[in-house]
Amino acid sequence: MKRIRLGIYILIFLLFMIATGAAFLAPAVRTARLLQQSQRLRIGEATFADVDKFTDEFGGQKFPGCSEQHCSFINKVDNAWLSALHLAPRTAITVTHDIENNRLVAREVFYASGDGNAPFIARTVEDQSSSKLTNSAFEPRFNWSSNLKWRVSVHLKPTATLEERQAAYSFATNCMVRIGGCLDAQRLLPGVKWPSEGESGRVAEPSR
Repeated sequence: MKRIRLGIYILIFLLFMIATGAAFLAPAVRTARLLQQSQRLRIGEATFADVDKFTDEFGGQKFPGCSEQHCSFINKVDNAWLSALHLAPRTAITVTHDIENNRLVAREVFYASGDGNAPFIARTVEDQSSSKLTNSAFEPRFNWSSNLKWRVSVHLKPTATLEERQAAYSFATNCMVRIGGCLDAQRLLPGVKWPSEGESGRVAEPSR
């Protein structure tokens, strides 16, 4: 009888550990799936219905006044419970899709980690017009001070190469569950190579 009781306690403990582990990893798993599925929505091809279905699947929402002619959709994942336990700074990723004339015209991924008013940020914007770009289909821009890499912002055209796209969307999902967080923009988006100090105005190439 004692052995049976001990076996039950061990089983309960193992189930508890499995459930705790699953809850711990859930934000990273959800973020990876969110990013993967978002990239299947092609700029200039996906419709209002496509994005609406995607947003509902991931529990997102539409901005007020949405229609097939004009709409913005938003999905967000964060590390709320890890942050609440003070084991990591507040970390969240937001994916926004914009619709114009029943076509997806822009996507923005905004990844931020840090408490207070100055979090570390990694951001990728992909759109049809890419008015912020020069002649390149892939253009990262950087901001740092005192050896702290505060921000990387990547502007992307749908015509970017596969390598450029992989770099632009190489968001480190493990930062969602990392004890202590990822207080460095390069760690949030590791696929983009940062230029050397003093070269912040130069356009960097995606890392190999």
